[in-house]
Amino acid sequence: MPILIQKELQARSLSVDQCKAVFKEAISQWHDADNISYDPQLKYKEIFVIPRINYMTEVLRQLGSTHKKIVAIVESDHLEYIDNAWMEIPADMRSLESLIKVAKGWNANVFAESDLENNLKQETFLEFIEKLAILDVMTDSFINDNFIKHRAFPFSHLGFLGHETAMLNVFTYW
Repeated sequence: MPILIQKELQARSLSVDQCKAVFKEAISQWHDADNISYDPQLKYKEIFVIPRINYMTEVLRQLGSTHKKIVAIVESDHLEYIDNAWMEIPADMRSLESLIKVAKGWNANVFAESDLENNLKQETFLEFIEKLAILDVMTDSFINDNFIKHRAFPFSHLGFLGHETAMLNVFTYW
């Protein structure tokens, strides 16, 4: 799964409070429990790992249907998940687009029942940026290193509350 899509899905899947809780837990594990090998991405694999694994597995299957030999270089932590996903892969090929979705049940903003409820629960662009910043610090600082340092932001402000002035505040907030 393209990394920017993965980052956006992660931020949209979690509320600000959930991001903060995962971050505090990670800091506590790394510092207080002296558990430097703790990886919040593996603990919360439904958000951080499984969507990417499902996407990767489907790509490998589609490539396998058209090519005789395929080489995939993956993280060793993902091998078990790839193996499990391969064993559970549906019989019919899926579109890659169908695998790019927010994990259900994590953030109520995405699963409102009506337009009114959706508008009431809709998050602001600055909340979205806050979540991206927390996740970026906790995982790999991809967005900061590749975009923010170069005064660029890879995500659209459209569809968020306060989007009219939001892009002006990205770099101040980050």
